[in-house]
Amino acid sequence: MAQKTGNGRTFRGVSGRTENQKKFIFAVNSHDIIFLLSPWGTGKTFLSIGLGCEFLVANKIEKIVFVRSSNHIIKDYGYSPGDYKMKSLEFFNQHIEYFEKFLGRNEFQKLWNDNIIELTSTSIIRGRNFENAMVILDEAQHSSKEDVILFLSRLSKGSKAIIMGDVEQNGGNNCFFGRMFQELEDEAVAKVEMGPEDIMRHSATHRICMKIKNI
Repeated sequence: MAQKTGNGRTFRGVSGRTENQKKFIFAVNSHDIIFLLSPWGTGKTFLSIGLGCEFLVANKIEKIVFVRSSNHIIKDYGYSPGDYKMKSLEFFNQHIEYFEKFLGRNEFQKLWNDNIIELTSTSIIRGRNFENAMVILDEAQHSSKEDVILFLSRLSKGSKAIIMGDVEQNGGNNCFFGRMFQELEDEAVAKVEMGPEDIMRHSATHRICMKIKNI
């Protein structure tokens, strides 16, 4: 059912185009902790942000926290110009575009200024407690075991966690995310895997990039 954002924009919810995308949406609705293993271009970040916005607009959560691994951005984050908000514009540019697509620019800016939407790093969430929130860890292939434990241990009542990554873009940690995806089993955890058939970009790009990777 269509919902209205704070600035009157109609939000119609998120739908999957492929069976695996639909499985992911179902997993987010039915579980509190969701692992998504997926190559680039399958819409995992877009869908995760869209689902977070859907839950927020429907008052199922009170906050969205979008997190990137400290290994992915911390080396450059501190040296980039400006305050925290200015740094976020540089390191979360694509994600901000997705938020604006779902919510509208004015509504996103309001929610961001009110800290209802946060764009942050695992390096600066230690000691935090996320209650009634959708907490999303992107590019988890760059995360260490310690990063993942730190991320999950922030989760409190009424919250959901999405951890997503692409083992074809290994972050230099012996592909820990891939091992975790294969080996971790728990009733609270849903695991969804997407493949080349779920790629929404040019159909030939994954095939060509894999050939280049093996040269």
